[in-house]
Amino acid sequence: MARRDHRSSPPGIVYGHHGVASALADPGTGTRGRLYLLADATASWRQELAARARAVGVAVEFRPRPDLDRLAGDRHHQGCVLVGATGADSEARRTDLGDVLPVAPDDASVVLVLDGLEDPRNYGACLRAAAGFGCAAVVAPERRMAPLSPAARKAAAGTERGLRLVEATNIAAALARLQEGGYWVVGLDPHADLTLSRCDLRGPRVFVVGQEGPGLRRLVRERCDLLAGIPLAPGVESLNVAVATGVALYEYRRQNTPPAGHRVAEDGPGG
Repeated sequence: MARRDHRSSPPGIVYGHHGVASALADPGTGTRGRLYLLADATASWRQELAARARAVGVAVEFRPRPDLDRLAGDRHHQGCVLVGATGADSEARRTDLGDVLPVAPDDASVVLVLDGLEDPRNYGACLRAAAGFGCAAVVAPERRMAPLSPAARKAAAGTERGLRLVEATNIAAALARLQEGGYWVVGLDPHADLTLSRCDLRGPRVFVVGQEGPGLRRLVRERCDLLAGIPLAPGVESLNVAVATGVALYEYRRQNTPPAGHRVAEDGPGG
């Protein structure tokens, strides 16, 4: 059974700069919420959050750090906690695989499948990578999966709102359906003989990432068209699951993007 984020926090809560900014930018965010900001903070971005909140009818209060620690369940909130706003608890767009099927053989479309992550922070970081590299959808199991909790949404930095999220009752069956719809399935395995850079990733692909520690389950592994790993320095057995996801999706985009320039990603306060 997946481990849950046991530290309590109220429902409808978002914390951290990116998550709060994304919630306030959501047209569904309404007047029932309240934004709590660190009382002794002078950072300009917090003042900007306060202005955005007031503009959409969300009340703003400045509180000492212990109050914000309590509201966020002692998590790293960066001095901002949004509680109870309409739309603040919205998650990724729940959808069906039919929204990304079928796919043309030359379509640069990529789907990320998460085979039962346990840590909500890893889940959120994988969602952030999926959004950053333009995944058509993210597939996760209905059960035995970390929740899309405040901790996961903070790690996702608000990017989960633009993603299509598919909850599958059976991951192996979902992979079969994706294959029938034109995708080629690549399972990430640190012990695979083939490395990602030697794989032909041009065209529609699915990347499957296994659970922290155990990796891919047997039936899921057998459903993959191929298994590929990421070469590491001697003595390092594997990468964190979210880091491996980002590396794989970058390699996919590299192979599917013409060399006509690039845009360097910019990050906000706190990373």
